[in-house]
Amino acid sequence: AAFTDITLADSIIHSGDTDTKIRFGAANEFSVETAGVERFEITPTEVTFNDTGASVDFRVEGDTEPNLLFVDASADQVSIGTSSPSDVFDVVHAANTAAGVDFRIEGDNNANLFKVDAGNDRVGIGTASPAELLHLESTANNTKLRLTQSGSTTDAVNGAIHFGNSTDGQLCEI
Repeated sequence: AAFTDITLADSIIHSGDTDTKIRFGAANEFSVETAGVERFEITPTEVTFNDTGASVDFRVEGDTEPNLLFVDASADQVSIGTSSPSDVFDVVHAANTAAGVDFRIEGDNNANLFKVDAGNDRVGIGTASPAELLHLESTANNTKLRLTQSGSTTDAVNGAIHFGNSTDGQLCEI
């Protein structure tokens, strides 16, 4: 005979491991527990991993990258490409670690709003190919660079642009 529905009061519990279960704790909610700790929960508005705050890491594998996305729960750090993040957010590209990994932020109207060219140690704003340490580029007629200091200060060079180097010191200041 074919079954159409199975009705449960709350849980499907593993017979040899009673603290491992699939729970239906409330209407429209589904969760999975192992070792008596909820690992993830699905509700009508979100999917939550590690809602209990346990020191349990989370990992997503890619086709060739075992740590495509990694969350280190005990250190509150997230990484891409490594299971050992060294900061709050860490990106490592194992195939090209010597040259670094480029990083780009797109805007609504600019595909290269902010570009880090890690292989050349350059940062660009408005350009895909920064030519200098910091390269700002715009096609707008009113291109401006604005430096603003809020609050009060007694510093005589507050808000200034300093041109110089470590050998000659201050060459020019605007």
